[in-house]
Amino acid sequence: MIYLMRVVDARLVLGKPGSVVMWTNCRHPFYDRNPYPESAPADRTEWVGDLWDMFSAGHQIELDNLTAIAEYRHRNGLPLTPEWMRS
Repeated sequence: MIYLMRVVDARLVLGKPGSVVMWTNCRHPFYDRNPYPESAPADRTEWVGDLWDMFSAGHQIELDNLTAIAEYRHRNGLPLTPEWMRS
C-alpha cells in the first residue's frame, strides 16, 4: 500500500481554523496475488490483499491516531511537521 498524505491549514481551504487531511491510498496490483509466494512465512495462509474489505477499519484507527497526535502537538505548542519541512 502506498499512502499519500498532506495536512493543510484549514484556513487556506475552508476559511476557518483547524486542519484538513488529504489522504490517498493507492491499491497496487500485487493485492490480487502475491508475486513472491516463496518469500512468505510457511505458516502464513492469507495474503494482505485478502483483507482488503477490512482496510477501512484500519484506516479509521490510523486517522484517529493522526488526529490525537495533531491535537496533542497543537495543545503543547509543538510543530506538526519536522524541522526540515519548515525551512
